[in-house]
Amino acid sequence: MEKSREQLKKEREKQILSIVYDVDKCVFDEKDSEKPDFKFRLDNGDKFGVEITEFYSSETEAKLMKDKDYKNDLLYNDGRIHKKDEDIIEKGTLFFMSYDESGFYEVPGLLRHLPSETDYLNKLAKEIGEKNKKYANYSESLKYINLIVNEVDSIFMNTTKENVFRTYFNDNVIKAVSESPFREIFLLAKVDNEVVRIPMKLNIFNMRIFLFNKVIESVDGSLLNNKTDEIKLLTKYFYSSGVFDISIKYRKKKLEIVYSNYKIIFDKRRALILDYHKFAIPEFKIKYTTNHTMPKKFTQKEKEILNNHKLYYGFIFDSKHWRY
Repeated sequence: MEKSREQLKKEREKQILSIVYDVDKCVFDEKDSEKPDFKFRLDNGDKFGVEITEFYSSETEAKLMKDKDYKNDLLYNDGRIHKKDEDIIEKGTLFFMSYDESGFYEVPGLLRHLPSETDYLNKLAKEIGEKNKKYANYSESLKYINLIVNEVDSIFMNTTKENVFRTYFNDNVIKAVSESPFREIFLLAKVDNEVVRIPMKLNIFNMRIFLFNKVIESVDGSLLNNKTDEIKLLTKYFYSSGVFDISIKYRKKKLEIVYSNYKIIFDKRRALILDYHKFAIPEFKIKYTTNHTMPKKFTQKEKEILNNHKLYYGFIFDSKHWRY
């Protein structure tokens, strides 16, 4: 019996899910039609959800991937390109050398026009933004929800692990992720010829901490009088960036930050990142409900640092060796 389109879609989503999570731990309930796509049970009995979306470079590319009849009609039956697709694809002939290098042979092909890097990343930001808007429609019984964005047809063919942050995080992507109600957003991308998981909130957090420390080092302590001032300013810095689901405190002479799926502990020598996905983010006593504006001296120095530093580093998880 041929599988329905919905069954095929669910199987595809399970394959994507398995890159981040152990599918065997998923709570399946055929009667449960509530969003998001998948649910997992925590040790204390609470459930969290996972929503999956597939990201294409264009609507045309999505159509070609999903509608095999349309694609085959264009390639082999002299079918017509839809009007909306005319600026994206065109028919052509591909030439391949024979295995024994004795000559060439021709095959019909479709040539696609790739978007610019800026347009591509802005489309990614828009995709995340659309998912953010739908968050309120998901089941309220869940402790939290994560989002997996599967990059289906990347325009970044030669991305390396060292360039992940510089490649995928422009201002619009950073804004969409920072303001997202999803606890973490995993971008599945092909990097160094393998599929990896890019935890987007963790990467942006890392950038913010780097910039904050650089600014504080550069202004000779004139913004801070004590550790309480540092906590307040750091909190305000995150709030000014649209990040409110964060806890910051000093404990046993160490700075502890809980954000997204992580607990990060800083001491004088290192930063320790712990998996925190099983726990709720603690309430934080210091709140800035009206004025989130950073001091002018801070923002000026931050811009200067951004202009003079290239942020190459980034966190990625190898999909082959570790899953939740």
